[in-house]
This record gives sequence, structure tokens and C-alpha cells, in this order.
Amino acid sequence: MTPSQSATAFRSRRAPRKAVVHRQVRLTAQITFCVRGVISPLLANIYLHHAFDQWIHAWRKAPGRGCVIAIRYADDSVVGFEKKETALRFLDQLRERLAKFGLSLHQDKTRLIEFGRFAAERRSARAMDDPRPSIF
Repeated sequence: MTPSQSATAFRSRRAPRKAVVHRQVRLTAQITFCVRGVISPLLANIYLHHAFDQWIHAWRKAPGRGCVIAIRYADDSVVGFEKKETALRFLDQLRERLAKFGLSLHQDKTRLIEFGRFAAERRSARAMDDPRPSIF
């Protein structure tokens, strides 16, 4: 089989290859997470699905926990407990769990808050006039 005339003509017009000089360029990349960015809630949902959601789902099924409710949006969460002891145990174990993933709880935002039907009266009785919600 002989090549067609157009293919032969194309090959004959090809310019000789020039030598390619390769330079090594060192690039440094900086990864920045923007708290106010659109992608931040998406990344938090993907990452915390395993680090928080699946863990708490299994955690609250253990016997002796009482009623536990968890609500999370992106990296913010509220967890409600029936018993104070369960809340304290959960907080310690949550710190350990998040540390495994290189995460930590924000000290100014993390607190135990007493709530319920008579919580305001109990806070008043303990004379806790702090503007922030009462901590156990």
C-alpha cells in the first residue's frame, strides 16, 4: 500500500523539530481556606460527614446515653442531651475524635448550656447574671 499524494506532500512540508529545552521551575503553592467563601460549607459538609455525623450516629446508639439529638449545618452544630453527665462525657470524646482529624473546637463558641422548662428559674436561683447563656 502506498500513501496518498496529500499525505506524502504533508510529510514533506513538515518543519524540522527544534530542540526543546526543559527548565526546572520550583513552584510553591499555598492553600488557604476562606471562612466566608462559598466552598467552605461544602468542604465542611464533606469532611465532617465522616468525622462527626457518622461517629455521633453510632455514639448515641450505645446503651445508657439517654435521649441525644444532634443538629449540624456546615461546621456549626448543636447537640442536646437528657443528662448533664452524658453531655460532659460527649464533649470530652468529641474533642478526642476531632483531634484525630486535625480539628479542634473553638474555645469561645463551645459551651454547655442548661435549657428546658425551668432553666431560667434555676439560673436565677444560682445568681448567674452573666449575659452569656448559663453554663452548668
